[in-house]
Amino acid sequence: MKQLDAHRLGRMLKQARERKGLSLRAVEQRAGIPFAWVARTEHGHYSRPAPERLATLAELLGIDARAMDGVTSGEMSEQLPKARTYFRAKYHLNPDEIAQLETLMDELLRERATGRTPNR
Repeated sequence: MKQLDAHRLGRMLKQARERKGLSLRAVEQRAGIPFAWVARTEHGHYSRPAPERLATLAELLGIDARAMDGVTSGEMSEQLPKARTYFRAKYHLNPDEIAQLETLMDELLRERATGRTPNR
């Protein structure tokens, strides 16, 4: 990510955090991300901030992940783990359960691409 993008991302995070009325320490407590990392990110010090942390911050601060991904020129989503890895690690799903979720995801993405509505 370019330095300019890092500064834009930092401004986006800081503005969202301040709108929520959260201090850096409050973000650390709620998101489990060290306040120093958040502060350095807000100041644009990281050209490749950890995408998992950015996703966590986006959720906590109510930032649309697509907007954040736009500021990072797509780097956030490119670096996130694939669905299979995520579901296995986060929810301890077995391979059959993960396969079912992947099938549903593929179906949803196809429906979105074609503009069709689901038959559910």
